[in-house]
Amino acid sequence: MITALIVAHGKNGQIGLNNKMLWHISEDFKKFKALTSGHTIIMGRKTFESLPGVLPNRKHIVITSNEINIKTDDDVITTSSVEEALKCCSDEERVFIIGGATVYNHCIENHLIDEFYLSEVDYDGDADTFITNIDLSSFELISTEHYDAYKTNKDVIIPEWTFKYYRR
Repeated sequence: MITALIVAHGKNGQIGLNNKMLWHISEDFKKFKALTSGHTIIMGRKTFESLPGVLPNRKHIVITSNEINIKTDDDVITTSSVEEALKCCSDEERVFIIGGATVYNHCIENHLIDEFYLSEVDYDGDADTFITNIDLSSFELISTEHYDAYKTNKDVIIPEWTFKYYRR
């Protein structure tokens, strides 16, 4: 099984504020959907609660130590640890770690990641949630795609960003 971490982060590892994303980049969401569709996604409770609902065509594993009020079905299961979540997927080709910070940082610190899908956003503003200690020294950069900043038709500034794929 390949364990992949997928995240969009700012210049200093910023990933969220008040349990919300810091930007809305539709191209990045499309990449996320294309990459994770058909796979299991593993996340913490707060990340699950921040989703608009169960994401189609994906099995969800939610890591939590609390009772949570979610409607569970075949596409959502709960576990108490990252390791337990990964055991639930041992027969799968690839699983994606999709957040939040505690889950990301645990996976990085314990060297559980085989691939990184990083959207590096030109953002240096407020945040209360960070991804830390990404050490890519034992990974090979496979591809890079750069996207320039632009203004939407509603005058929203979409920041410059770069999508990078690394493999161990």
